[in-house]
Amino acid sequence: MAVGAVVVLMVLLSAGLALAFPDVPPGSDYSEAIEELSGLGIIGGFQDGTFGPTKPVTRQQFAKMIVLTLDLPVSEADVCAFRDVQIGGYSDPFFPDNYIAVAADRGITKGTSDPTKFNPSGNITRAQVMTMFVRAGGMVGVTLSQPASSYYSDSTKIMRAFNDANHGLNAQIAESSGLLWGIRLDRAGVWDPWMNATRGEVAQILWRLSQKFTSTLPKPQLLFSDSFSDPTSGLTEADYSNSAMGYTPGSYYIDVWAADWAAGSWYGSQYDDAYAEVWAYSESSSTDWNYGFMFRVQDFKNFYLLSVYGDDTAVLWKKVNDQWTQLSGIADLGPVPAENDSWRHLEVVMVGSNTFAYVDDVYVGEFTDTTFAQGKLGFYVGTFDTPDLTTYFDDFAVWGIVY
Repeated sequence: MAVGAVVVLMVLLSAGLALAFPDVPPGSDYSEAIEELSGLGIIGGFQDGTFGPTKPVTRQQFAKMIVLTLDLPVSEADVCAFRDVQIGGYSDPFFPDNYIAVAADRGITKGTSDPTKFNPSGNITRAQVMTMFVRAGGMVGVTLSQPASSYYSDSTKIMRAFNDANHGLNAQIAESSGLLWGIRLDRAGVWDPWMNATRGEVAQILWRLSQKFTSTLPKPQLLFSDSFSDPTSGLTEADYSNSAMGYTPGSYYIDVWAADWAAGSWYGSQYDDAYAEVWAYSESSSTDWNYGFMFRVQDFKNFYLLSVYGDDTAVLWKKVNDQWTQLSGIADLGPVPAENDSWRHLEVVMVGSNTFAYVDDVYVGEFTDTTFAQGKLGFYVGTFDTPDLTTYFDDFAVWGIVY
């Protein structure tokens, strides 16, 4: 399928002509993964002919690896906005500014605490790598396993005690789904997620994820996008007794000033299989509220919802004939990432009856449900006991599938 933040990964159908690396002998750690990926031109060696399986992966190297694996189009038209990235030619492997531009535009990778900088030569951690791959897997319809209760009491599970708000659950999903199979531990029972990921480890996890794919290779297609600079783009502008909604310069807002009230607005187009994303920012004097991304909307009594709450959690819901059903557990999002400047990034992937959802790269959950096979896309804002919530939405995009 096609997605905006993470588009379809390539299926590794054959190894092609593998490169011979003298420091990756047959049977050594990660040798099979390295052979497969190098044969496809996704990873390569150094000028001296070695691969360096124990060397760390820099942020710019990871950007290029993931963009090549996702088979995303790259050209000189993809201009890198980070001021610390050296600009070079598309074919020059030492200046992969175009790859970084594509990865950033898709939301695959982000800047540093200074949003104008990427730190291209900085190393990427194992935790960051696991989050990226879990997110990518869900978005292309790969079934990834939520850890069962027995997982946390299993002493053989190396990520069971990793409780980081941003990466902990993703690491546990990666392990539960078999993505860490074949990884060599640092020592008995320990694989430190905060250590730098090595080139061999990244190759191994990429290879494991690729084994879960089918042989269908759909291509990305942008179906619709809205920066909300045009007040005729299709959303409602209205003032009601308890709410109002409309366009502001560069965003769309929904304002609810009554307690225990909800309002929503959606576009007129119907979508079935699609990836949709939007950025959202809330203003309220309390945390007693929620806003969200409505999808496969039939009307205000029938839709699915990715809901973000004022206590920094998120849940997937279904509303049928005005009755709510919870479709996922409660995901702990943690504070809004500093580099997002108070905005949260909401993403929903719809593949047949399967749906996957993320907020700020945190895996919220997935569900399988056949109630609504297609529908409209829109935005939701609601209050509980405390009134007054305004939420702004920006940079909405829908990506479809072309087979």
